Amino acid sequence: MEKPKPTQNHEQEQRKTPEDYVVATFPADSDIAKCPLTAIRSGQDGKGVRYDGGWIPGDMLSVCDTDSEEGIGPIELFVKVHKPIKVNGGHVEAEKIVSLKKLQSREANKGFNESYIEDLYGKTPEEMIEEGKEAAEQIWRQKHPESDENESLAPEAGLEKAIEKA
Repeated sequence: MEKPKPTQNHEQEQRKTPEDYVVATFPADSDIAKCPLTAIRSGQDGKGVRYDGGWIPGDMLSVCDTDSEEGIGPIELFVKVHKPIKVNGGHVEAEKIVSLKKLQSREANKGFNESYIEDLYGKTPEEMIEEGKEAAEQIWRQKHPESDENESLAPEAGLEKAIEKA
């Protein structure tokens, strides 16, 4: 694995996005992905939050932190959404990544349920989480080859191991 360059700023290292932790990607069937979703448009600090409709679901991303020496982090699913927006008389494709949990928590997205997700991606969220976990474990083993092959990579096991060492 390549080490960070000495000139690399620690602040830059902290600005990771969900895309930096993608362990598996599940493409959406574009023939089915016609149901627009509502997502947060602005106000990420909790102030001035506005929601915006018309976002079309794209790839489902299984996201997990595999950097820890103690094992993999929790697996979360995110949806890459996109929509055309008007800019200077033309259209530009806007794209964002939104937590599946946040999308499903909005009443406006009630149709984005497990059945629709299975039709759209060919897998249930549980199956995507399981495949993401397997991929994360494989990535973790590649990043940490010196670790005991028989160790459990679950986040809970990593925490327990850290407590034992203390």
